[in-house]
Amino acid sequence: MNQYPNPNRQLNQTLAIVSLVLGIVGLIGCAGLTGPVALITGFMARKKVSQNPMEYGGDGMALAGIITGAVGTVILLLVILYMIFVFGVIGISILNS
Repeated sequence: MNQYPNPNRQLNQTLAIVSLVLGIVGLIGCAGLTGPVALITGFMARKKVSQNPMEYGGDGMALAGIITGAVGTVILLLVILYMIFVFGVIGISILNS
Protein backbone atom coordinates (compact mmCIF):
# COMPACT_ATOMS: atom_id res chain seq x y z
CA MET A 1 0.00 0.00 0.00
CA ASN A 2 1.23 3.46 -0.89
CA GLN A 3 1.97 5.57 2.20
CA TYR A 4 2.17 8.84 0.34
CA PRO A 5 -0.78 10.95 -0.72
CA ASN A 6 -1.88 10.80 -4.31
CA PRO A 7 -0.80 14.09 -5.93
CA ASN A 8 -3.93 14.07 -8.11
CA ARG A 9 -6.20 14.00 -5.07
CA GLN A 10 -7.04 17.28 -3.38
CA LEU A 11 -6.15 17.13 0.31
CA ASN A 12 -8.37 18.48 3.06
CA GLN A 13 -6.37 21.38 4.50
CA THR A 14 -9.14 23.51 5.98
CA LEU A 15 -8.03 23.34 9.63
CA ALA A 16 -4.42 24.02 8.67
CA ILE A 17 -5.41 27.06 6.61
CA VAL A 18 -7.66 28.36 9.40
CA SER A 19 -4.82 27.92 11.90
CA LEU A 20 -2.34 29.78 9.73
CA VAL A 21 -4.70 32.67 8.95
CA LEU A 22 -5.76 33.09 12.58
CA GLY A 23 -2.13 32.87 13.71
CA ILE A 24 -1.10 35.63 11.31
CA VAL A 25 -4.06 37.81 12.35
CA GLY A 26 -3.18 37.26 16.02
CA LEU A 27 0.46 38.05 15.34
CA ILE A 28 -0.38 41.32 13.65
CA GLY A 29 -2.38 42.24 16.73
CA CYS A 30 -5.66 43.04 15.02
CA ALA A 31 -7.48 40.50 17.16
CA GLY A 32 -5.48 39.09 20.03
CA LEU A 33 -7.93 36.33 20.83
CA THR A 34 -7.21 34.59 17.53
CA GLY A 35 -3.81 33.37 18.77
CA PRO A 36 -5.17 30.72 21.15
CA VAL A 37 -7.71 29.60 18.53
CA ALA A 38 -4.86 29.24 16.03
CA LEU A 39 -3.03 27.03 18.53
CA ILE A 40 -6.04 24.78 19.02
CA THR A 41 -6.86 24.43 15.32
CA GLY A 42 -3.18 23.88 14.49
CA PHE A 43 -2.92 21.00 16.93
CA MET A 44 -6.19 19.55 15.62
CA ALA A 45 -4.92 19.76 12.03
CA ARG A 46 -1.59 18.11 12.88
CA LYS A 47 -3.41 15.30 14.69
CA LYS A 48 -5.59 14.66 11.64
CA VAL A 49 -2.56 14.69 9.34
CA SER A 50 -0.68 12.20 11.52
CA GLN A 51 -3.71 9.89 11.79
CA ASN A 52 -4.60 9.87 8.10
CA PRO A 53 -1.93 11.36 5.82
CA MET A 54 -3.66 9.99 2.70
CA GLU A 55 -6.70 12.21 3.22
CA TYR A 56 -5.39 15.24 5.11
CA GLY A 57 -2.57 17.60 4.27
CA GLY A 58 -1.17 20.90 5.38
CA ASP A 59 1.16 19.79 8.17
CA GLY A 60 3.53 22.68 7.45
CA MET A 61 0.73 25.23 7.44
CA ALA A 62 -0.59 23.81 10.72
CA LEU A 63 2.88 24.07 12.27
CA ALA A 64 3.21 27.66 11.04
CA GLY A 65 -0.22 28.39 12.53
CA ILE A 66 0.87 26.93 15.86
CA ILE A 67 4.04 29.01 15.89
CA THR A 68 2.37 32.28 14.90
CA GLY A 69 -0.52 31.57 17.27
CA ALA A 70 1.89 30.97 20.14
CA VAL A 71 3.80 34.17 19.42
CA GLY A 72 0.54 36.13 19.12
CA THR A 73 -0.69 34.67 22.41
CA VAL A 74 2.54 35.63 24.18
CA ILE A 75 2.29 39.16 22.80
CA LEU A 76 -1.34 39.36 23.98
CA LEU A 77 -0.34 38.21 27.48
CA LEU A 78 2.51 40.74 27.62
CA VAL A 79 0.16 43.55 26.59
CA ILE A 80 -2.35 42.50 29.27
CA LEU A 81 0.38 42.40 31.93
CA TYR A 82 1.66 45.80 30.78
CA MET A 83 -1.82 47.29 31.00
CA ILE A 84 -2.33 45.85 34.49
CA PHE A 85 1.01 47.30 35.58
CA VAL A 86 0.41 50.74 34.05
CA PHE A 87 -3.12 51.12 35.35
CA GLY A 88 -2.06 49.74 38.72
CA VAL A 89 0.72 52.34 39.02
CA ILE A 90 -1.63 55.10 37.88
CA GLY A 91 -4.29 53.95 40.34
CA ILE A 92 -1.84 53.82 43.24
CA SER A 93 -0.43 57.28 42.40
CA ILE A 94 -3.95 58.74 42.25
CA LEU A 95 -4.87 57.20 45.58
CA ASN A 96 -1.68 58.48 47.23
CA SER A 97 -2.15 62.08 46.07
